[in-house]
Amino acid sequence: MLVNDVVLEPKPEEFIQLDHVLIGPPGIYLIETKAWEGAFTGYKDNWRRKEGGSWVRCEGAS
Repeated sequence: MLVNDVVLEPKPEEFIQLDHVLIGPPGIYLIETKAWEGAFTGYKDNWRRKEGGSWVRCEGAS
């Protein structure tokens, strides 16, 4: 089952929004969608973007 644009209230008057929640036999997955231009690559917590002919680490990526 896929549910899009889910809003939760973990504490009173504190809201969070999840882009996609995927529920299936292997478990529950929370999926965040971003709209980026250009070439990106990611492996685990290592995200890089293409700048000219070089791959540069994305700042703020965790």
